[in-house]
Amino acid sequence: MKVQLDTCEAERKSNRKLVQALEDRVENLERKSRSCSIEIRNITYNPTEKKQDLQLVVKNICAELKLPIIDAEIRDVFSLSSRSKNTPSPVIVEFTSASKKEELGPSTTVYVSDNLTPKMKHIYYLARNFARNNELKYCWTSHGNVYLRKTDGSPAVRINNEEDMDTLKSIK
Repeated sequence: MKVQLDTCEAERKSNRKLVQALEDRVENLERKSRSCSIEIRNITYNPTEKKQDLQLVVKNICAELKLPIIDAEIRDVFSLSSRSKNTPSPVIVEFTSASKKEELGPSTTVYVSDNLTPKMKHIYYLARNFARNNELKYCWTSHGNVYLRKTDGSPAVRINNEEDMDTLKSIK
């Protein structure tokens, strides 16, 4: 019975490692699949608008930011469902290249950011709270990753998961 229990425990640990490796792999694939897309929040539009109307909204935003864009550079545009009826639904824009996405940075009261996976959105939320509560100067995302920096010139710390948040105590 003891041998069987030890065998089952070893198998469970092995399966747990495999599941974690697969979850990490899926997360990396999701990040890569979103490498050319952005999320735009806080814009008003009619949720019943057609795809062409949303594309026009994106082109108008780009024109305001003095970043010319043509239809062929937008692979897809769609709105997500909003949690609240009082706030506009976020709009996801998929560009044909990551370089076009990088030209469009968060520089206005319209919020433009990386289209993060649900896991990384949560990590980013935790990191922003940590930065705010511990007076860190920088918290940002780039290419689906979350970074923190205490001050100008200090090294950037990449946060991949909640366990990495524990290492942040060293940069306080």
